[in-house]
Amino acid sequence: RKRRPPIDLPPTQPIEKDERGLKIMRQAFSTQIVRRLPVDEREAFRIEDGSVFCFVEVASNEENERRITLKFTHSTGLTQSYELPIGQSPAWRTWSKLNLTSSMTGAWLCEVFNEEGVLLASKSFIVE
Repeated sequence: RKRRPPIDLPPTQPIEKDERGLKIMRQAFSTQIVRRLPVDEREAFRIEDGSVFCFVEVASNEENERRITLKFTHSTGLTQSYELPIGQSPAWRTWSKLNLTSSMTGAWLCEVFNEEGVLLASKSFIVE
């Protein structure tokens, strides 16, 4: 079976750090999160894996809680978004899960946005 290339990243490049100091330190995909860490980082998945976790490590120096949105976009245009709280920390870890069904094969993109909709990070993966 021929592997399809991941979809192109959006023309707007992520800035990784916003004006208020929220910074994306790491973005990774995994089939599981154990002890708040991805167990098998990879960029290709199968429907049989059941789900894909998008793990994000964020630095925030603000005392007030911040929020990020993880947006999964399929090559067909289908999207799913998850809003997650971010506390003050040099390495806040959070994640969201995409449950896989047979119609979800193909290229995916996971983007990380701040509260104002500024793109902070972007990474693609494939479901075979």
